[in-house]
Amino acid sequence: MRSSRVLAAICLLGFGAVGFAQPTSGPWPGISGIRATADDAMTVSSNAAAMVNLTRAELLGRFFITDSDSTWDSELTGLGERESDDDSGNLYIPSLFFARPVHDRWWVGASLVVPAGFGDDFPDDSPGRYLVDEWSLVYIALSTSAAYQVNDHWSLGLGVSASASIYSLDSAVFNPGAPDGKMELDAHDIVVSWSASMLYRAGPNTRVGLSYRSEVESELKDNPSFSNLSAAAEARLDMAGLLDSDITVESRLPAMAGVGVFHRFPSGTALSFDALYLDFSRFKLSEIAILDAQLIDRGADYDDIVAVSIGANHPIGRRWRVGASVGYLPSPVTDSERTLAFRIDDTWIYGTGFDYDFGGNKKVGLNVSYMDLGDGKIESRSLPFIGVYRGEYDHRRVVLFDLRFNWRFGRNR
Repeated sequence: MRSSRVLAAICLLGFGAVGFAQPTSGPWPGISGIRATADDAMTVSSNAAAMVNLTRAELLGRFFITDSDSTWDSELTGLGERESDDDSGNLYIPSLFFARPVHDRWWVGASLVVPAGFGDDFPDDSPGRYLVDEWSLVYIALSTSAAYQVNDHWSLGLGVSASASIYSLDSAVFNPGAPDGKMELDAHDIVVSWSASMLYRAGPNTRVGLSYRSEVESELKDNPSFSNLSAAAEARLDMAGLLDSDITVESRLPAMAGVGVFHRFPSGTALSFDALYLDFSRFKLSEIAILDAQLIDRGADYDDIVAVSIGANHPIGRRWRVGASVGYLPSPVTDSERTLAFRIDDTWIYGTGFDYDFGGNKKVGLNVSYMDLGDGKIESRSLPFIGVYRGEYDHRRVVLFDLRFNWRFGRNR
């Protein structure tokens, strides 16, 4: 079994937060409770305006662990190759959030997160090795934000993020009549994006949150390295000017706008609803391949989508709360447009979790989410020498463990 390096596309949304306001309202597993719960330092990145609901300085550490396994069935028609590829592995993703009041009407915060990441690692003899053998694209974002309380009901937030995008690609180069050659490309970029948000508090138990985040566009450029090329393949690449030329990989994360509604009942039960619009028609992720001395950048046409979630939780005694959620993310691409590099499909996310309050300034929580990611079926156009590439998942399972520790300190506002 090879180790999976796929970061689920749900990272584009950001997972729900654990609560910590008084009275507490968490946990929020899956993609629930993102924009209006307004009850811990996670709101720094999901809805900065909601920091006004925090009465003390808060530091939240978060650690994701993903456990995945899948079987990918594929074929390459031009070479008559078929394969069933079993994949399993784990990912470990830390993040950190901080928020504090600095004035009667002002709050500031900062976060260090991985807002999005994609990647995969195929066997060396996979039929899709000429499109991609091993690749990854990871964003690491350092953000700062501020919130201003307009009055008892309304608050506004603004944030700025610097995102480092780190790209790596290994793919096979077709050598007719000889073993495959290899191309390696490593590149990075740093880009700045911004966000704006608003929170309306109808009362102590009802809130509505709105947020917007700008798109993040990276241009990843570097000179690839080639190895194990046949003399004929090297001569063709040299004549095409590809041996000593930079290759540019384009990546664009879509802008997104979201709304969330939160309500807490007299029994202590809390309910949230979130909807997120993603401008996926602007999404871009280059799929680079070298075939017949040609540089092929196979992109796809994506559609805008709306993701939704609902979550609820309830107190058990004085220290425990338990919760559950369900979320849905429709596929932004059809089977005929889907690429090997980005096999996103209709996705359902089911979550459950708990919070435990130590009774002072500290709290821990654990959420467990199951992701049903669909079959990710693809079929390429006919490519030089190798023909049509087809593939789909026989099964695909991802379980995500979300461990959080929250610490409040300083004087109450």
